[in-house]
Amino acid sequence: MSSASLPIRLPVCGVPHAATVRRLLQRVDGDALDAAISGRDHPIAVEARLNLVGTYLAADRPDEAIALCERSLSDAERLLGTDHPTTLAARSNLAHLHAQTTSAQEVIPLLARAAGDCERVLGPAHPYTLLALGNLGLAYSGAGRHSEAIALLLKTVSYARRLGRGHPDYMAALRSLAWCYQEAGRPDEATSVMERFAAEVLESGAHDSETISALFPLVGALFRAERGGAAIDLLERLLTTVGEALGQDHPQTLQVGDALAYCLLQTGRARDAIPLFERSAAGYERRLGRHDGETISAWGVVAIAYTEADRVGEAITLLEALVSESARELGADHPAVREVYETLAIAYLKAGRYGAAARAIGRMTGGTLRRRWGWSRRG
Repeated sequence: MSSASLPIRLPVCGVPHAATVRRLLQRVDGDALDAAISGRDHPIAVEARLNLVGTYLAADRPDEAIALCERSLSDAERLLGTDHPTTLAARSNLAHLHAQTTSAQEVIPLLARAAGDCERVLGPAHPYTLLALGNLGLAYSGAGRHSEAIALLLKTVSYARRLGRGHPDYMAALRSLAWCYQEAGRPDEATSVMERFAAEVLESGAHDSETISALFPLVGALFRAERGGAAIDLLERLLTTVGEALGQDHPQTLQVGDALAYCLLQTGRARDAIPLFERSAAGYERRLGRHDGETISAWGVVAIAYTEADRVGEAITLLEALVSESARELGADHPAVREVYETLAIAYLKAGRYGAAARAIGRMTGGTLRRRWGWSRRG
């Protein structure tokens, strides 16, 4: 079971590394600090090594991560006991690490033990327990045991709900449940769960990038179910929430605004989409500069919206100015410039200016040929 196949969350590593450093400075004497650094036996040293496991994993060094985690688990059991929270974290980590390199079916016993121990010792709503149960449910799903996965994750959602609306562990449980419904071929139920997730996001005001990105598949699912109005309503409310929290030029705000504008364009509401696209392009320009590739592409999208709204003349004026300036600053072979040439050619065609369209296509394809084979018109 690879990390790409299942959205298993990162392992629990006691406390975050920075917090561990602060605790070392505030609470331990010189001998304990030396133990943490040198690797000698000390509970704090075990916790420090356990934090290092995540660093190895993030650096794509799984063999070293597994070896260190096995050592940390052995040390934790010996020094702290089998039911200490740090021992439970180490056991969960080791199961998670094996999930990166082992089939789902093979890793399930490890995950099941970790989840059972956490639930028995720490209680059902403890963060370690919820993480372990969620990972076990996802492993069941990866092994094709969808009924067991869904039953377990429904229980996990009920546990996590005790933590309060909008709690990160509750949100994570909802996402895992929706994923398992989708994998089980039950898209309507997956969509229903994600709508609960969206309601929690809007209620809590959550606006981190991971949470917002998780909502975009829901938008697609609503469109596939011919519920475009619900998708647009969700994005409008989300844009208000994110914009108020982060500001109108923040990347997250621009991303949500773009998604809303594309949905409006897809439903034939080009005129309503245009102000959003214009605001987004202006935001990219303020944040990245006028000649950045993303800014140029954003203004190109504005021109497409103009064309869809039968404002072809404005689209051509914008694109001609854009291609002249961007080609001068970035060169005719820059991907963003070629993109503008393509959009300009389409606008010319829609306006019936076939000669101008041919010239724009020629500049675009000439740039491609020069880039690939060193061809030029004069050569």
